[in-house]
Amino acid sequence: MERSLPAEPFAQEVFLLMAQTGIPLEAMASSLGVHPRWLRRVLAGEITELPLLTVVGLCKAMRVMPEDVWPPEAAARAFAGWPVRTFDVDGD
Repeated sequence: MERSLPAEPFAQEVFLLMAQTGIPLEAMASSLGVHPRWLRRVLAGEITELPLLTVVGLCKAMRVMPEDVWPPEAAARAFAGWPVRTFDVDGD
């Protein structure tokens, strides 16, 4: 079974960033390394769960930890057993 986190907290974070910066959806998608159509579906609530590997990529692109977007206890539970250096961005 693939573990995941709900997409809604990520969507709220993206909405907030877009509102604060005025960045258009296409540019936001590009900065996150995702297709604009995928991001549009997440923001519309059509995609409700994000696989953990997707969460890793999004967090690295945003330079945040999962606990910055999702409730800390949910993120800790989801990533229990993952390598400690999963979110290091120094080598990117």
